[in-house]
Parts: sequence; C-alpha cells; structure tokens
Amino acid sequence: MPRPPMALVPLLALATLTLWASPGRAGTPSIADITPAGVQRGVASAVTISGGNLDNSPRLVSSIPVEVAPAPEGKASDASNWLFRLTVPIDTPVGTYPVRVRTDDGLSNPVLIEVGQAPQVVEQEPNDATDQAQAVTLPCVVDGKAAANDVDLIRFPGRRGDRIVVDARCARIGSGLDPTVRLTTASGRYVASDDDSPGFLTDARLVVELPEDGDYLIELSDSQYRGANRPNYRLLIGPIPVADEVFPLGGRRGDTLGLELRGGMLDGMITAAQTIDGTGVTAAVSPAFPGRRLGAGFDLDIEVPAPLAVGAYPEAREPVDPEAPPIRVAPPVSINGRLELEGDEDRYVVVVQPGKKYRTRVEAAALGSAIDGVLRVLKPDGSQIAQGDDSEIQLSKKGQSDAVKLNSPDPSAEFDVPEGVTEVTIALRDLSSRGGIGHAYRITVEPVEPTFEVELMASEASVPRGGTANVPVNVARYGFAGPVTLSVPDAPAGLAVRSGIVPAGQSNGVISLMATAEADLPAVPLKVVGTGEGPSGPVVAEGEIEVTFASLGGFPTRVGSQRGLPVADALPTPITVESPAGPIEVVQGFGVEVPLTLTRAEGAAAALEVEGLSPPGGLSVAKATIAEGETSGPVTVSAAPDAPTGPGMVAFTAKGKVDDADRTFAVPAVAVEVVPPASLALAVAEVSLTPGASAEVAGTLDRKAPFTQEVTVSLEGLPAGVTADPVAVAGDATMFTITLKAAPEAAAGKGDAKANTAFKLGDTDYPPLSAPLAVHVAPGEGP
Repeated sequence: MPRPPMALVPLLALATLTLWASPGRAGTPSIADITPAGVQRGVASAVTISGGNLDNSPRLVSSIPVEVAPAPEGKASDASNWLFRLTVPIDTPVGTYPVRVRTDDGLSNPVLIEVGQAPQVVEQEPNDATDQAQAVTLPCVVDGKAAANDVDLIRFPGRRGDRIVVDARCARIGSGLDPTVRLTTASGRYVASDDDSPGFLTDARLVVELPEDGDYLIELSDSQYRGANRPNYRLLIGPIPVADEVFPLGGRRGDTLGLELRGGMLDGMITAAQTIDGTGVTAAVSPAFPGRRLGAGFDLDIEVPAPLAVGAYPEAREPVDPEAPPIRVAPPVSINGRLELEGDEDRYVVVVQPGKKYRTRVEAAALGSAIDGVLRVLKPDGSQIAQGDDSEIQLSKKGQSDAVKLNSPDPSAEFDVPEGVTEVTIALRDLSSRGGIGHAYRITVEPVEPTFEVELMASEASVPRGGTANVPVNVARYGFAGPVTLSVPDAPAGLAVRSGIVPAGQSNGVISLMATAEADLPAVPLKVVGTGEGPSGPVVAEGEIEVTFASLGGFPTRVGSQRGLPVADALPTPITVESPAGPIEVVQGFGVEVPLTLTRAEGAAAALEVEGLSPPGGLSVAKATIAEGETSGPVTVSAAPDAPTGPGMVAFTAKGKVDDADRTFAVPAVAVEVVPPASLALAVAEVSLTPGASAEVAGTLDRKAPFTQEVTVSLEGLPAGVTADPVAVAGDATMFTITLKAAPEAAAGKGDAKANTAFKLGDTDYPPLSAPLAVHVAPGEGP
C-alpha cells in the first residue's frame, strides 16, 4: 500500500575537505532524539539533536525550507549533542516532517519533527503532583517527556462553555510513548479522559466543553507507566481548530479537489480546494487550511488528522444521496466514501472479467480515519468471494534479512472472479459498526498482474569520497519470476553506480555507489529503479523502504514509506578497496578468484578480512585475509552445483583494526556470470544408416576451467533396432566419437534421439547436458 515517502532536500552547502577521515572517528552521524520534538512556525526555537558523531560540521537536512542559526551564547555542542536555533517559515503547513543531520562523515537516520502553530511551552519538572502542576495559558502546546512511570500535570484556567481540544501527540511525532490523558477540574471533578483515539495511532485526543469557571488539570502519562523509546509528547491544548475529518482523504495526482472539513472544533462543514501536487516525488500532500479565510471563525489554520493521499488511478465518490443505488466502477479505480451513520455498510458494484484476479484495499486508519474496516467481496447473488480484515505489512529491518510485521486495521483482499461473473460488489463496514464524522475511507480496486517491489535495505547511504558504499536490495515478487535489472538513472556528478541484475526467481541484489575524490553530492534521494519484462510488457518499480519512527515494545506504531535513497558524500577512508567491474565467469560447482586492490593512507597498514555481502542464491564467498601492509589480494566466489546460471552481482566488505578502532570498508560489487561446467555439441544434426550398418558421430564437450571430471556420453531415444554404446570422455579430453549400429532386422524409420551426459560435481549428479540427433534407418536392399 502506498504511504507518504520522505523526500529530503539539502539546505546548507558542504565545506570542501580533501583529507581522509581520522581512523579514530566512530563513523556517520546518528540521531536518537530531538528536543523539543517540534517548533512553532515563524518563531526561532532552541533545538538540541542528540545522538552520536554530531560534531563534524553538522548541517540540517529537511524536507521543508528552514533557517538554522548558532545556539544561544553559553550553549556548546559536542559529539553527542548539536545545539542550534531553528526557524520554520510562517507559511509552512502544520504537520510532521523528517529531518536528518549531515556532517563531513555522512548522513544520519531520519527522525520526525512537528511544525505547529500554537505558542510553545517546554515542560518543567517537577510537575507530578497537584500542587506542582505546571501552569500554562491557552492556547499552547506543551513539549515534554514522560519516561517510565512519570506523570505530568498541567494546569490552565477555563470558563464554562469553552470548547477546547486536548491532543497528546506521541506516535504521530515518532515517540514511543503510549499516552493516556485525564481532564479534571482543580478540585478533582472528572471531566473527560481518553487512551487510544481511533484514527490517531496510539495517541489520545479529547474535544470537550468545559463545565464550569476555574482552573483545570490535565494528567498525562504512559498508559502502561513504561514510557521509553524516546518518550516525547506534544500536548496541544486550547481552542485550536482541529478537524476530525477531511473528505475525500486524497485524490489523483494533478487533480484539484473540492474538500469538506468536519468535526472536532468546527461548527458545521468547511469547504476548501486543494491541488494534489503532480510535480514532486511524494505520495502525500500536507495541505494548509487558513481558518479565517475559509470562514471557520479561527485565526489559526485548521489542522486535519493526516496528509492527503496521492493516487494514480481515476477517482470516484459515493453518491450524496444515501438512498441512491451503488455506483458502478471499472478497475483500476479509487473510490472515496464515508460511513455516515452507525451500522452503515457501503457498497459499490465493480465491473470485472471472469477468471481474472483483482486486489482491493482500503486506506482509512493510515490516513487518520477512525474506521477499523471489514471488507467483503460478493457475487451478484450475495454469496461471498473474499473477505479482508486487518492487513499484515512487512517492514524490512535495516541491515538484516528478517522483517518486522505490522498489523494495520485497514483491510485488503485478493480474489479470483468465478467463471460467468462479470460484476462483483465491494462492501465495507466498521468492525464495531461505528460511523459518523471521522469515518472516511478510500477503496482501491486494481487488476493483479505479475509484478515486484524493490525494497531498499538501508534508509540512507554515506559514500566516502574516493570510496564505496554498498546498499543491499530485496526484490519482493508477486507472481513475477523473471530477472530484474536494477539501475540508478540520473545519478549526480561525482557518483558512479554498479547495480546489475537480480537473477530470475531470486531476491538478493546490491547497488554499489562509488564517489570520486572531489564528489560533492546533494542529500537528495537517488531514484532506484527495478525493471523486468512481464507478460503484458515492462514492469517497473521504484525502490522504497518502510522507516519505523516509533515503536512500543518492538511493535511499530509510526511508520513512513521513503521513496528513493538519500545519499551524501563523506570524508575519505584510510583504506580504499577496489574490485574489477566484471563480468567474471563462475563455473557451477567451482570457485573463481576475484582480485582486489587496496590503497592505504600512511599508517593504515592493518590486515583485512574480506567476506561477501548478501550474495545471490547459489553463490558464496569464502572469507579471505589480506595481510598487513599488502596492497592486493584475492577473494574467492564459488557457485554451488545447482546455482542458477546467468548474470548476478556480488559485493564484499573488508574489516580491520585501524589505530585500535574496528573499521569496515565497502568493496564495489562485481558482475558475475554463472555458467555450466561444460556444453555439449554434435558435429551433425542427423545421421542415416541402413540395416546391418553402422555410423560414427563426432562430438565436442566444451569444458569450462577448472572442470576436468570424466564425462559419460550416451544416446537416448534411438529407433528400434539401433544401438550405441556409451563413451567415456577423459578429464583432459574434449572430443569424442560415438558409434551407432543398426541391427540387420532394423525396420526403416526415423527417431528423434539426443545425446546426454552423465557426471558428478562433488557428490551431486549434475543434470544432463543434451544435444539433439535425428536418426534415420533407410530401407534395406531387397533379396
């Protein structure tokens, strides 16, 4: 299912450095936390990014324009904390955006920062008792942390009849906090509380009318009193125009939508227009809805639950009249609707082809809707073809081959259309029969064709100048079995790419990125493209990665889809390892040495251990050691006897200790061609003989070094009365002759025979090599 990708653009220029990085440096920067977790747009805010390796000329990389200034006087940065002042333009749409840190050592992981519009207050401890409650003035957003069993209390004045929102934003901003909020009067009278609010991940939101004049208390804590994994929160409080629903939830790229905003703090319905941007690389649009201009009675912008989805198919909407019959649509199509009342089940008639497979999927909870959908596919007689409830999404783990599975409340289903059926009904309801404002959805129906997805196994790449970074790639196949060619079109100046082919039926691929010594790479995403030939034409997929921004106990709660691979150059490494581009032949059942060349900086004489990086199926790399001080050495790539033949890519990593620090150096991928150990050919395609006669057929066994096993060649499928003894081809021979004999009583006729080989590779019988031979038996002479 498409999700909003995290398009990144560089904001600051890089300083040009020509020295290689100190061997003692720990590596690329990493972000563990941002404090505060958000900023008020148009206001300069003091920000601290915490993590590792942040002290080598840090710069901010963001998906929105920002201004970065030095930290206030007296505030010093170090390798673990970068302090600065951040200003986001006043016209930036409210929402969460990914940011990274770029240093001279490379590019960090992405984390989310929220851009808000209400005045911002930093939480002050101690505030965990009634008499210690932190006093604030509305409207505001309190930016704080509630680690472990911390309970935070916020006090504010209110008047009877005031309507306010209390919104604890945690998972939505990339926090591991599972908040619960409780609102009482200062005297302890209960007003409202919430834990997980439908449509807001694991976050909690209240919209309440205050019952009396006086002070109120908000109590916020982790629902299990175990706040961890960056336990940040942003507590939005006050008469802020939040909407429970925007409808439709998205549209086709390039279209201008008429939108309806309802619920939350809005009185009635507000209408607005929004163009679904068709020029960017994102799959979501963060809209801006000025409250005053739209007549909502607020000076602030109206905040909606989630960005708008960007679709690729024609769009349809459910009828305005609830009594109207179901609309008819033809796939591929996206349908926009909402469950207006409790107990609603919306239906749509879809024109289909008998015997064809289709996929239908719902986007609701992923787009801020309160729906926990149940999907049914029905035949015209009402009988069920398929049903979908929660969908399982696999999230690739960076640097690992296994995957974390995420259950989404948005259902999906694939179904085969029975013979004789030309239309089906798609029915959607809420699992708990809920409905009303905040229950919008999108249903996409599309034909299922053989296809694949390109999954990037890293969320960014830092390429040493003059060196290499390897990015493993996984090809997830959906009925598509052919080879997939990986490429990086429009690579920036200073960057060379080795990619190649993921063999048919396999999933492991790799992309090697090699920077020149003078490279100055922008930290924008490289487009990684997989191309294959399907039954109906080319199949093309862009590389993506699912980035987990927040989790609870290892369970992902905030996930975003990043399209493309952000790449930055980094300082040169003390050792650079080069490899030939290839292709290099690897014979099934044998190995081949791949020569590596090393360039060492002064003092970097360490011995290196070389091993393979996710080689394709059937290939293996034997660990090799390049001795201390050596500038070259081989690594052996071997093919199993049953390794699939054809092209592939093999990359390597080299590890060693330089100046008492463990270092890893990427080695560029090498194109390899897996070939059979030999091929069989006969000198003629057909032979004729008469009864009682014989004929010789010469053949060639073209061997690939180092294959020297003895091979037996025999003929099968000979006509009745014709025989041929098998011949043994010695290990040092390539030529052979096989003799056919026709018995005196052999009947005239023709047979389609073939020559077959028999030999072993190790302990494995190798599949026969074959060559066809038409055998004719001519009529014998009469008496």
